[in-house]
Amino acid sequence: MKPINELFLVSESITPPLFLNTKSRVSRKSTPVIARVNPNELELTYLNNGLIFNSINKLVQTMFNWGEFIIEADDPELMEFMDKFTSGLGSSGSLITWPQLLEEICLNSCIFGKSFVENIFNKKGNRIVDWDIVNTKSIDYAKDTNGNIVLNNNSSPVGYFQTLPDNYSDELPEQILPDDVVAPMTSTNYLFIEAKRLAQIQLFKVGDGFYPVGLVETIYRDNVRKLNIKETVANSADWHGYPILHAKLGDMQHPPNAQQIEDTLEVLENLRYTKEICTPYNYDLNMIESGGESFKNARVQLDLFEDEEIAGLGVPKAIAKNLTDGSGTAVMRQLMMTFHLTIKDVAKRVAIGVRREMFAPLVKLEGFKEVPRLVYKFNSPDELDIKARRLLKYKQAGLLEPDESISNMIKEMEGLKTGGKDGIKK
Repeated sequence: MKPINELFLVSESITPPLFLNTKSRVSRKSTPVIARVNPNELELTYLNNGLIFNSINKLVQTMFNWGEFIIEADDPELMEFMDKFTSGLGSSGSLITWPQLLEEICLNSCIFGKSFVENIFNKKGNRIVDWDIVNTKSIDYAKDTNGNIVLNNNSSPVGYFQTLPDNYSDELPEQILPDDVVAPMTSTNYLFIEAKRLAQIQLFKVGDGFYPVGLVETIYRDNVRKLNIKETVANSADWHGYPILHAKLGDMQHPPNAQQIEDTLEVLENLRYTKEICTPYNYDLNMIESGGESFKNARVQLDLFEDEEIAGLGVPKAIAKNLTDGSGTAVMRQLMMTFHLTIKDVAKRVAIGVRREMFAPLVKLEGFKEVPRLVYKFNSPDELDIKARRLLKYKQAGLLEPDESISNMIKEMEGLKTGGKDGIKK
């Protein structure tokens, strides 16, 4: 087996915090030397492994079907601005809505550990007027001749390169590169993008934070091994997975000739279409059974790797495989609670990244002093039932008296309007 540093390829990045006071800073950041999985391999793993594909999709679907991201701010003018800005996304031709943008950010973060969003500026370059998702696989840090990430005095990257296919036909503008930055070697078609023009939303950071980790990378090797076993089992089944008909012709006194052997072989090949067969008395037909034990061992190995994948994804097996695994109600409830914690943790990390990398530069250029918050609220049916029973017990114990705030909370939980006469959310 190859060592880890020969299996994985380096090709990732991450954006440091937007506001960084370096007056008293003495530490420095450096380019990681540990090899990582190539983003193309991560995408192929997501596309070609049904269990990983279904698990990540279910996580994102549950996140948005049972919860929502809400923008909050203390300044009413800021709230009005954010509402207008998010409602008007897609003005630059991307045709993407705010919910779609958030969903793609979450999906990319789960697959690659990060997601890139372009801050689209106006012609003067003094305001951000739109956001659009950028292909994560096409972005990498601007680096020097030694392959090191070029950093400024704040240990922040000076920019990124977007590499385009060699057959890209559109004319690209002349690229003016900062000092120490060299053109990428991976493609002749590329764009240098200043750091301020790309927001990078990270999931899990390691080391200096330049290379985030998603849900797929930790189980990448298990996926490769599982696919190799599947291919081996499939090839073995093609050759040895079914019983083989064996015919022994003649005996010591009646040896078969070439024509008899050829005719018998033709009869055996057509047996799948024939119910009856007649042979001379000295012909002996036998069935060679397939080796079932080897397939059972392979099934055990496949189950082992699938369990590792499920553990790495943080999704219950019943959800990942769309089946009932025989667990009791109490066990399933505990597994679902753990799954909900995973969802809320991913959403929280995305919300923090969006606020720091997208909201902060946007409102700063608009002159606001407050940075709006992106809050994720998750309300699964199970959690609502548990909360309702808990509130009822508080009321029965005399610890809670009904008032308008509790009424509004219940209406919000049930999707009802928190005000007005009809009480129905419109």
